[in-house]
Amino acid sequence: MTTISLILATVGRRDEVARMLTSVTLQDIPGVQVVLVDQNDDERLAEVVASFAGRLDIVHLRSERGLSRARNVGVRSATGDLIAFPDDDAWYPSGTLARVLGFFADHPEYDGLTGRAVAAEGVGLGRWDHRAGAIDRGNVWTRGISFAIFLRRTLVDRVGGFDEALGVGAGTPWGSGEETDYLLRAIAAGGRLWYDPALVVGHPPPPTDFSDAEITRGGAYGRGFGRVLRAHRYPLVQVARHVARPAAGSVIALGRGRAPEARYRAAIARGRYRGWRTAPTADPDHEEPPAPARRGTRTPAPLALFNGSCMSSRPTGIGVVARDLSAALDPRLVPLLDPTGGDRPGSIPIPADISGQEGRRGQLRRLSWTQRELPRLVAASGAPLLLSPLPEAPIGRGVRSVVLVHDLVPLRYPQAGPLLAYHGAYVPAVLHRAVRVLCNSEATAEEVHRWLRIPERRLVPIRLGFDSGHLRPLNLERQPFFLVLGRHDPHKNLRRVLRAFAALPATDHRLLLVGPQNPRHTDPLRRLARDLGVAERCEWIPWVDDGERLMLLNRCRGLVLASLWEGFGLPALEAMACGTPVIASTSGALPEVVGQAALSVDPRDTGQITAAMETLVTDPARVAQLGADGLLRAGSFRWSDTARRVETLLGEVA
Repeated sequence: MTTISLILATVGRRDEVARMLTSVTLQDIPGVQVVLVDQNDDERLAEVVASFAGRLDIVHLRSERGLSRARNVGVRSATGDLIAFPDDDAWYPSGTLARVLGFFADHPEYDGLTGRAVAAEGVGLGRWDHRAGAIDRGNVWTRGISFAIFLRRTLVDRVGGFDEALGVGAGTPWGSGEETDYLLRAIAAGGRLWYDPALVVGHPPPPTDFSDAEITRGGAYGRGFGRVLRAHRYPLVQVARHVARPAAGSVIALGRGRAPEARYRAAIARGRYRGWRTAPTADPDHEEPPAPARRGTRTPAPLALFNGSCMSSRPTGIGVVARDLSAALDPRLVPLLDPTGGDRPGSIPIPADISGQEGRRGQLRRLSWTQRELPRLVAASGAPLLLSPLPEAPIGRGVRSVVLVHDLVPLRYPQAGPLLAYHGAYVPAVLHRAVRVLCNSEATAEEVHRWLRIPERRLVPIRLGFDSGHLRPLNLERQPFFLVLGRHDPHKNLRRVLRAFAALPATDHRLLLVGPQNPRHTDPLRRLARDLGVAERCEWIPWVDDGERLMLLNRCRGLVLASLWEGFGLPALEAMACGTPVIASTSGALPEVVGQAALSVDPRDTGQITAAMETLVTDPARVAQLGADGLLRAGSFRWSDTARRVETLLGEVA
């Protein structure tokens, strides 16, 4: 059992990494996992990793440059109940991790623990508080440094990832502040954090030559500091204090004839001011709850009302997208119409019997509710827009809408039935009347423009995301079964998938088909499985919850998504987020989602699908590479980024 996962991001260092790993081996505690996130362009760490084989549980990953980005990649592979983020040039003195484990065992009421930094000779580094105590917004600046932060996994899942716009290597002006931002978000999420100055982590002292490079770095660090002040709405008096301190230090250094040091401290002061002045007014990934209203202040006016009518207690497809997108949006800017009785702040309850979970009658009730009741709710909310995560909105009732379209599969592959009019008339009408049409991929945007003649200027492609709290690698042993997630509609191409599976030489493997069943489509597929002689190796599961989905994705040999068309292909993203190999169709938006991180197949070529399955059975090196590539690819799909873009768009058109 993994007790603690150490997310060790590194670039440009070798001996220092070896020193850090050596210090971990000397801690003499069980259950330590090291997630080494390697951002080097070469193999300099291969020998180091090999030298610790048998002594440490090391997961060696690759990621794009950026400290925050690397830590987010690492967290997705972490299996420990506790998570830490040591620097690649830091080290743990003897007994450090035992002290951490002891604290969490003795204090279940706390979600996090921080310590301070010391140099090799035990001398303290920086102006860290020497008094133990709880961490809050006022003292977080002197009680939290990234390589001495230890958090419960439950808190990490609640807070989410590091802000990738902050920190070393981010490619932005803000070269620091990611750990303070994270702790502030943890506090805002209700996390209880404790600072113990007796808990120390070794780290080299910062350079004191005050070279031009150091002065430039000081300015970048200052801008990151200022951005965090702005993002978390610190009052002007505290901003002024944080800017004035290094400015005063610059004057003192200049008076003592230390001109390079004066330039360095002045760069920090300028950076803090400029970072605060130019930064967004809110943390782009995670908002703090608003402070209690004071006389003369106002909460932000809502930009749009979120149509959550498709959400349910057993979400699939669009319901999952609606749930996760609404969770990432600022509830003050986009209040939710909630049929599930959730606890999102500011939500407005609506009937629970209007989702697709209630069958055809539920859908009909939802359409009636959309036309009759939704306009009244939008007007009462004061929001200038309706944001709908599916192409449904009132028609002819004066409601300005922004809608999300997922695909035009029902028009591309029409099926006779009562929904034909819905897809052929109602959906196009909604899209033509929308102020903007969000499209979940470039392929969908092109399809909507070509098929429905919606002007390109009104089409806005966005990326979907995944919930890193529910989807992550568990490093479990893969079992002999392939997984299919989704409905059984004809465009899912399951007849060819069944034929490909039947041709697989490995007859010990099973095929699990998880998704809503429809007798019109499922029964013929079951008969085909019997005719092919694989019925006993096929398992048909109507629905699984988030926990079951996580286990299936982490245990399957691979996910098969060989559809004739996908507007996005969310199961492929979910599989990659778990480090699971994906067999993906070359049609629709799937190439946009998987990039080069999947086995791509022509969906009409059964032989290619069989060959891809065979590769996952017989080629462990390819499987490992696909898993690592998928994790890296999935890291670029974040709901926080999508929410930020949607909020910006809503502000432009409101």
